[in-house]
Amino acid sequence: MTYLLDANTLACALNDTGGVRARVNDAEATARILTSAVVVAELSFGASASAHKFGALKASLRKRGLARATPTCKSPRPPSLRMLFS
Repeated sequence: MTYLLDANTLACALNDTGGVRARVNDAEATARILTSAVVVAELSFGASASAHKFGALKASLRKRGLARATPTCKSPRPPSLRMLFS
């Protein structure tokens, strides 16, 4: 069997909402878990928008002396689906 996961399902799995991550992990043992390039683009755009909003908030807090600068770690490549749901 093959499952094609949409953006909402992947977001719930990544956030571990409603036990979706466990169900995806269980299904992986007996089925193929796939997603589309469109879903990857949607999640990338959403993550980028979230990072931008977070960055703006952090800059505002820093300006008021309420946040300190911290180094960021960036992954050299995006994680595979297997890594995301482990």
